[in-house]
Amino acid sequence: MPFDDEGWALFDGAARNPANLKAIIDLTTGNRLSSYWLDTMVRRSLEESTVEAFGAYLPAWARTDFSASVQGNPVPALAVVGEHDPALGAGTMRATWMATYPNARLEVLADAGHYAMDETPIRLATILEQFLASPVCRGRFWPPHFRAADVVADRSTGRIPPWVVRRRRSHCW
Repeated sequence: MPFDDEGWALFDGAARNPANLKAIIDLTTGNRLSSYWLDTMVRRSLEESTVEAFGAYLPAWARTDFSASVQGNPVPALAVVGEHDPALGAGTMRATWMATYPNARLEVLADAGHYAMDETPIRLATILEQFLASPVCRGRFWPPHFRAADVVADRSTGRIPPWVVRRRRSHCW
């Protein structure tokens, strides 16, 4: 992901500066959501991560190019983006995921930015369930009883459903 110096400073400073984090969340949701919601997202982000983990994520995400190792991978892939996310929206996905994975599908969520799981959780869960129930996925990559709504609904509590934890510990899907 290319950054100019100003953009890098904004993202790099977000691990230590809540104002940077709020500016990023505001930008990636289309500068359209309430200050209260933005503050809640910032608070939750700071509570659920450490400065070290948050700071290490940026270089790993923005400066690691593994595209050559996955180019042409036939695995079914779903890219879900919000129409109000200027950074990682449909254009970016077409240039990256869609160009890399031949069996990828792109879904653009109306009235969502970067945080679809918080902005449009029901629509996101529906899209995920439809994709996972499709013939290309069913039973191959996810357990037959998987319901995206279980995971999306529990995001508000911050808890991963027990069956997900059990499945992760017992074996790979």
